[in-house]
Amino acid sequence: METLKANKGPLLLPLLLVILTVAAYGIWNTLFSTATAASCLTLGRQYLSELNFSGAILEFSNAIAMDPCNKDAQIGLAQAYAGNGEYEMASQVLVEAMDEDRPDRELSEELVNIYVESGRESQAVQLIQQLITQTDEDQYYELLQQVLELYFQRPWPYCGGENQALLIQDGQLLSRGSNVLGQLGTDHWLGEKEMTQEDFLPADFPGEALRVSSGGQTSYVVDRTGNLWAAGENRWGQMGLSYGTALPQSGWTCLMDTGDIAAAAGTPGRLLVLRTDGSLWQSGGAVGQNFTKLEQFPPVIALESDGESCYILTSQGKLYVSGQSGQWQLLGSDVVEFTPLGRGQAAWIGSDGSLYGIPYRAGDWQSTNNGGVYPGFGVRTVACASSVMLMEDADGRLLRITRDGQVSEVTLSAPLTGLYGNGVYAAACLEDGTVLLWQNGNEFKIL
Repeated sequence: METLKANKGPLLLPLLLVILTVAAYGIWNTLFSTATAASCLTLGRQYLSELNFSGAILEFSNAIAMDPCNKDAQIGLAQAYAGNGEYEMASQVLVEAMDEDRPDRELSEELVNIYVESGRESQAVQLIQQLITQTDEDQYYELLQQVLELYFQRPWPYCGGENQALLIQDGQLLSRGSNVLGQLGTDHWLGEKEMTQEDFLPADFPGEALRVSSGGQTSYVVDRTGNLWAAGENRWGQMGLSYGTALPQSGWTCLMDTGDIAAAAGTPGRLLVLRTDGSLWQSGGAVGQNFTKLEQFPPVIALESDGESCYILTSQGKLYVSGQSGQWQLLGSDVVEFTPLGRGQAAWIGSDGSLYGIPYRAGDWQSTNNGGVYPGFGVRTVACASSVMLMEDADGRLLRITRDGQVSEVTLSAPLTGLYGNGVYAAACLEDGTVLLWQNGNEFKIL
């Protein structure tokens, strides 16, 4: 027993030295790494203030490599990528840093800024809605309204209806097609069933137009002041004016002069109106000849029509469709942008960047586990016609995809401002006022 006691000290001493050495190294390494991460963070902020975005990206990345949970470095890296015009990378940094089920407030607020700056207001709105659900704080309700108003300022310069088309150029409204019920807004060819106007001519609209849409033989316009106008058929009281008439009428009638109209979409005999507070209203058909509010939805951020059905996208990222019956059907969740395909179907972009419901695709696009398709590049918007699908990628390029899966880039005379389509036509609008139109298998250029 004494021998054992005598040997115990020498045996424990080396072990104690090892433990102390490891602990000291751990403390030294932690202090050294923290100091290095802090210095990288300081230098990254300096580069960011000097607009040296490449240098800032390097320093913030180094800080994150040494301190992966450093929130300030994550935000700084996202700001540096955004400053360099790399918005996809900027958003990816913040998305990967957040808990999907409970977003961090600081990271979320910065991500909202990046979404808005890069023109992805719909994603910003959906993220703000999550913050509202999480906190119920007034500041996020106010932020939601601000981003919604910005989102609704997007123009919608082209639409094709049952037998008419509307086009906005430099704020002036033009129209072409049949004017059997006055849907062109003018008294030219009024009531002439066989008369079809081939060229766009002034539509005699009494203001500056912002958005155009149609439903059946009725045309709708939202002007720059947020008022709603209509021309054409009102047989089922779809204009919400307490009466219906089958007589052809020339000119434009103001349906709502409240200054808060964001969008309108219709089907034959039915009209849906979206206001800037996100509320949805309807008239015509089975609901009567006055506007009534639909109460079952959270704020709506997008409203479109394919001529037969209306589609809405809510602030929660849910996509619904409704036909003439007035019943609403859920098409998809986690939706960022969508385009009608016709017959109550739609294609959309998910928050993960995948495409869903698309009618055709290239052979090398990868299928995802949740039923989507990832084309290998970021897609911002999509529009479908009967024989072609258009995509705007993250770099602002316009891509054309045909039924046989061929992908080609469309040469543009000016930057792309938006894609629009309803399953029958697809239109690409450019900054110089040019409209590239695909319809019935043909491609047209409208100058």
